[in-house]
Amino acid sequence: MMTVYETTLGPAFFGILVATGLYGAMGLQTLYYYQHNENDLLIFKLLVGCLGVLETIRLSFLLHTLYGLFVLNFGNLGYLNYPPWSFVAAIILSNLVELIVRGVYAARIYVLYGRYGKLKRIALPAVILCLSLMVFISGAIYGAKRSKLHMIEEQGSIAKYLYISFSGAVVADFMSAISLCTVLFHSRTGIKRTDSILRILMAFSINTGLLTSFASTACFVTYTVWPVTFIYMGVLFSKSQLYVNSYFATLNARESFRQTYKTNSSHGPISVVLTSVNALHTMSMGSTAVTESALKGGTERAESIISSEGIEHGRPMAV
Repeated sequence: MMTVYETTLGPAFFGILVATGLYGAMGLQTLYYYQHNENDLLIFKLLVGCLGVLETIRLSFLLHTLYGLFVLNFGNLGYLNYPPWSFVAAIILSNLVELIVRGVYAARIYVLYGRYGKLKRIALPAVILCLSLMVFISGAIYGAKRSKLHMIEEQGSIAKYLYISFSGAVVADFMSAISLCTVLFHSRTGIKRTDSILRILMAFSINTGLLTSFASTACFVTYTVWPVTFIYMGVLFSKSQLYVNSYFATLNARESFRQTYKTNSSHGPISVVLTSVNALHTMSMGSTAVTESALKGGTERAESIISSEGIEHGRPMAV
């Protein structure tokens, strides 16, 4: 039988510990981004900075909560029934960060589905955005109502908001991953070099979607099984950091892909290099020339998924 401390303070401590570690990883990724992506549009540089600032504020709120639990009210179990303002603020900020990242993924899907008709192009991002708004609103309502409760056992009266938030997050993340993989799968050209990068990007999208979906599922399951404990918070405290780190990893992976596929031939650089989407040229491989038209579909979409959400150097991506 676990003690009260093991089911409350323990998960909260480890959750904040993991969040702190992920914050360090985010800091490194942020530094790498600004050092290697000088040509990105200003809006994306501001987005990276905004997410970094929001996560910094959120972590400071979590540390304030931790200080109240372990220092100011050490040994006072009654304090657990009265969550501090910083706890509520951290939950709201976490949902806001997730809303922003999912919105960026929805915009990416909108760009990539340009050739699939207006219905799919608009419907998929719209559903993801609606789910994301539902997650944000329900999470904010939970945080506000939780601050007014005086006993942990009373959480059952507001449990529905957490269930809506967690389940909506799982569906939205799953839809994002499947949508991205679908468009990449149908962009195959039969050319080994181009298809290999598409396979890598599919695996990247699946792993990113599964990671965030797993975190939301873990929150849902732990809260369902142990509703009057803080076990679910062990995952909740670090969930938004997973979203930010996965998004930053996507941005920073672009240059790696460009360098990997940049090669020289006797006729100059091969255009499969993921540089400017409007600079596709004929690719020479020994004595065999592969024309631009044969590469355009898969290469442009490969570039779209690893570029700044379908925009490269200020020019809209043609999909």
